[in-house]
Amino acid sequence: METVAAGGAQTVISYQIECRRRDPDFFFDYKTNQKGHLKGLLWCDSQCWLDYVAFGDVIVFDSTYKMNRYNLPLDPFVGVNHHGSIVLFACGIISQKTIESYVWILSTFSGAMVQKHPVSVIIDGDLAVQRTIELVWPNSSHRVCIWHIEQNIVRNLHNDGVKDDFRYFLYECCSIEEIERK
Repeated sequence: METVAAGGAQTVISYQIECRRRDPDFFFDYKTNQKGHLKGLLWCDSQCWLDYVAFGDVIVFDSTYKMNRYNLPLDPFVGVNHHGSIVLFACGIISQKTIESYVWILSTFSGAMVQKHPVSVIIDGDLAVQRTIELVWPNSSHRVCIWHIEQNIVRNLHNDGVKDDFRYFLYECCSIEEIERK
């Protein structure tokens, strides 16, 4: 097991070890740098695994979801069950948004899920995430989340009318002919 420097990261790892002691199906893995500082952490419990087996054909991986006080992104792997409810498959933290970090977290996730790769992945549009999915899950398709597309429209075009037109085009057009006409 890798050494983790004293502090908040050591507390988290100790908690993960205790969770695994209480639940043998609890999975976690972590990665440190040469100084023992936490670079990556992924965890999931038995319910996460069962949900992934049943509903893991399509996952959402959003590396922009939340940042903690150490400016580390929280990377949830989520899906939707047959009731339309969100289910958590795993959760991770990485110290850098690099292809190397994403390769580690996606590969670790695959290991936790017995190498069952998703059919499709909805992502936030981060180029490093896109490239990593192509490397780690070459047979999985990936699409950018519509919310992130809308945010880019607003940020780059500075015109709410375009966003409204885009939403109409996306949600209210009902025929190919109408879409092509627009």
